[in-house]
Amino acid sequence: MKNRSNHYCRQLAGAVTLAGAASTRLFLFCLALMAPPALAEEPCRDLGIQTVNWKSPNSTQTGVLVLHAQPGCVAAELGVRAGEVITGFNGHPVANNYDLEALAGNRAAHLAFSISLKNAEGQARTLERAEFPFRTVDEAVHDEHAGVSSEWLSWLAWAGLFLLLSLTLTPVMGWILMNHNRDIAIGGAAAGVYDEFKKGGRKYVEAGIQGALMSLAMVLAVGLIGPFGLVYNLYQPLTAMMTDADQKMCCVEDEGKYAVSEDGRWLAMVKPTPDRYFGLGDKIVRAPYVAALADLKAGRFVAWNNSTDKRWLGIEASADSGLRDVYFDSASHRPYASWDNGFGTPIEPKNQQILTDQSGAAPGLEERYRMTSDAIGEFVFSETGTSTSFVLHPGESYDKWWLSADGRVLALATRPYQPDEKYDGWFKRTYHTLRNFILDDWTVTFWDVGGQRKLATYKGYGYDKARWEDGGFLDASLDGRRWIMIRDNGFALAFDLTGKIGPAYAAGRQTGPLYRTQNANSKIPLHSEAGTSAATLEMLASLVGLYPSEILEAYPEIDTALRAALGQSYRPLMDMITVEAPAKATPDGGLTYTACKSHACPDGFLVVYISPNLKVSALLFHDEQAISLPEAPRQGEVDPDGWSNIALYTQTAYPPTMPRALFDVALNDLAVRNPALDEDHTTFSSRFWIVGALP
Repeated sequence: MKNRSNHYCRQLAGAVTLAGAASTRLFLFCLALMAPPALAEEPCRDLGIQTVNWKSPNSTQTGVLVLHAQPGCVAAELGVRAGEVITGFNGHPVANNYDLEALAGNRAAHLAFSISLKNAEGQARTLERAEFPFRTVDEAVHDEHAGVSSEWLSWLAWAGLFLLLSLTLTPVMGWILMNHNRDIAIGGAAAGVYDEFKKGGRKYVEAGIQGALMSLAMVLAVGLIGPFGLVYNLYQPLTAMMTDADQKMCCVEDEGKYAVSEDGRWLAMVKPTPDRYFGLGDKIVRAPYVAALADLKAGRFVAWNNSTDKRWLGIEASADSGLRDVYFDSASHRPYASWDNGFGTPIEPKNQQILTDQSGAAPGLEERYRMTSDAIGEFVFSETGTSTSFVLHPGESYDKWWLSADGRVLALATRPYQPDEKYDGWFKRTYHTLRNFILDDWTVTFWDVGGQRKLATYKGYGYDKARWEDGGFLDASLDGRRWIMIRDNGFALAFDLTGKIGPAYAAGRQTGPLYRTQNANSKIPLHSEAGTSAATLEMLASLVGLYPSEILEAYPEIDTALRAALGQSYRPLMDMITVEAPAKATPDGGLTYTACKSHACPDGFLVVYISPNLKVSALLFHDEQAISLPEAPRQGEVDPDGWSNIALYTQTAYPPTMPRALFDVALNDLAVRNPALDEDHTTFSSRFWIVGALP
């Protein structure tokens, strides 16, 4: 068994939450999602940089510090180097990540731009890139579906059985009903009266009439089994063959749960073992659940070894947990049954894997278009690559719509008119009820979202009403090229749009915006210092228990190092922070202490770490409303991640490292709750600033 994971989202790498009361509640420190991976297309066509806000400790100069330039991406190819500061974009000044995001975050990746940089020596330069061709994306190769499945011919075998019953049993029951109807009625009436007498009732006349009618109805029903079954088993495959689907497949169970593989070729099904066995498709299986895997390309079910027949495989529930869902794992591309306790059971036997290695074969999720509105019969989309919005107006009526996972194909579906008992008269209700019972016609129209054109319209008869209500009427492959419909009569219908969709233009994650929103955070390595002298360690040990003001007064070199780390913030902090805690030793032999504002420690406090080499680093936790520093974001600026502000000070801004001992001290504070972070790295929001001198 395996834990079922989210197949389309990256897992949370670590979160550290530092909480305290400031008016209501102050969130002071949080580590969030891992940085996004490299783009799928090489070379990637966004900037491909990790950045953080930066401010000089000796002046008011600010900018966006480049922590890392990903090889093969735009920035690295232009010559942007880690440690440089971005000061402008397309001729506009850049003071922080928000400026850069406003100028480049919504800019299409293929457009021309210029970027201004400054290095540690203060030398400025401007790099330019010409417009990049907006070329098409290589589509995954899809095999065409096979013709109509021959499985539906099994309906004719049942039709032959009912034909035999019609020729034999029906005439016999008809002769009995015509010549012995009085005897049957009398016998049924007598049985009804006797049953009423046994129950102690007194309604003998009513019971006799009901018994007579029921006896006659039973004889009539037995006689009609043959004709009715014959019509049913000829009509159902006929209506299935009359649909416009590209692939018709028989026979599935409408009571089961389904999943379509990422490439749209495989259909996996799981259902409980039925209690009764009558009609087409019911199989007697001695297992709590039965499963099947259908090859939509070949139009046939696969054959499992050691199963009760060629189609079904029994699987056991996980720890007596009920069936929740069926899904294809995005990593292995293999089908699983998901149970209520969160675990999944593979549908394939371990010793017989029907699916070949699908690594790299199934298309990944690339969200090319995102729907933002579906009001008044119009669909508003935005292209994820360029952030351009457009309106798709189908101009046709529909009852429900479905959108493929990548947002490229929109499906509009209609079903027969459903009579309303409140507003429709009895004649209209009767007409539509009978019509729906016989036809149950539906239509599905597929639209190319990017091309804003109709791809195809399919019509058919019969549909699964339960799946219409819960949204499972249609299901699609990730790229929207293949769609599947499960009918309530046992047929699966596949719609193949492979030959109807033109080449896709680069969009979505293939290109991305020119500059990604920095809510995904930047990694800050943690490090430990070594190589100090025994005399320094002894001196630091002697300072344990002293107050910070005593330490800074007795050792000016430590005060000088703290001034260098805090820069222009040194004086405002020293004037504001008046409550001190005695210094403590750290496991590496260093020293640490905390200080805060009088009567307002939850609003902001300073954590200072003195390394064994007498290097000073500090973490300042503060509430923007309580402490206004030069490094604080502009007043009225919107916080995109909802966190409070944290300023990270180091002696040198690049590489922007944090001593592990300093971070451990912050974690050991009583305000920190539920710490969890990567063993080697921590991440910071773009809201945070690094204050330090460039190397």
